[in-house]
Amino acid sequence: MFTGIVEEVGEIISRSGNRIYVKGSLEDSIGASIAVNGACLTLLEKSRGVLTFEVSEETLRRTNLSFSRYVNLERSLSLGSRIGGHIVLGHVDCVADILDVQDGWIEIEVSDKEYIVEKGSIAVDGISLTIAEVGEHSFKAAILPYTITKTNLKYGQKKVNLEFDYMIKALEALKNKKEKAEEEEGWKRIIGAM
Repeated sequence: MFTGIVEEVGEIISRSGNRIYVKGSLEDSIGASIAVNGACLTLLEKSRGVLTFEVSEETLRRTNLSFSRYVNLERSLSLGSRIGGHIVLGHVDCVADILDVQDGWIEIEVSDKEYIVEKGSIAVDGISLTIAEVGEHSFKAAILPYTITKTNLKYGQKKVNLEFDYMIKALEALKNKKEKAEEEEGWKRIIGAM
């Protein structure tokens, strides 16, 4: 688990098969979980300022790691850590387009609106943000100049990984399960009455 508070911006300097090589100084032990643009990856090697991660086909398909140059890095939580953002699992849901970044706001296009809740949390390339406004096909979140300068957003990132708040996803799944059960029960009553 992570908190969405970026510790460092790394640079992907090479890709080879299912491995990515990130220039960065983040210190952690081999085998540690590190959020790379919000995706939970295992640190395989570290040598001379280069961190090596193995990336599954599924992760490459669902994230921007196959084409991003600059990536946000965050080490996983340890017991007793403060949670400065929100609970981030490192399970990216989709890649989305940034529509605009200006005057303390970031606007991002989104199609899965059932997971977007005003005042809810969202991880954008691993950055914990609070949704301030929900539009028809996008959402806006307040973003401080400090956050921009300390993350990959300072490089004009255009496509970002989104991880919707897991509590909202869990509630939506329970709601869908309940609706399906009620529908099945309704059909049983209709068939039983025939």
